[in-house]
Amino acid sequence: MLGKLKDAEKEIEKFRAEKVLQAAAGLVDSARDVRGVALVTGQVPDGTTADDLRRLVLDVRGRISGGRPAVVALFTTVNGKPLTVTATNEAARERGLKAGELVRTAAKTLGGGGGGKPDVAQGGGQNPEAVGEAIAAVERLVVETA
Repeated sequence: MLGKLKDAEKEIEKFRAEKVLQAAAGLVDSARDVRGVALVTGQVPDGTTADDLRRLVLDVRGRISGGRPAVVALFTTVNGKPLTVTATNEAARERGLKAGELVRTAAKTLGGGGGGKPDVAQGGGQNPEAVGEAIAAVERLVVETA
């Protein structure tokens, strides 16, 4: 019985991960050009796990082609708390856009903290109502830096 339960949980996890990644193509299509940078921001369904959000952000970043600078910053809410993952590609980092700085800006708006490497970073906070403001803060920083 326990084995069947674990198998079922694995199957559910697999389907959930596939569903999240199916959103990647639509997100790539929503990329906006901000001073020559492909910028993808948005909120994904609540309850998306941190691992799934990271997977999605990296998948979207990888789909932006042409060697153009790319920034992907996505947000979700898990157990009532906002979570964000941001990724930049090498061309964006050459223009001064670092994921860790972008996440810190977003997390500060969310009433929390975060950090990471220049290519991928994660953060969170206490105020899920501030996700829209956090997205706007990331967008402003991209405009100012790019």
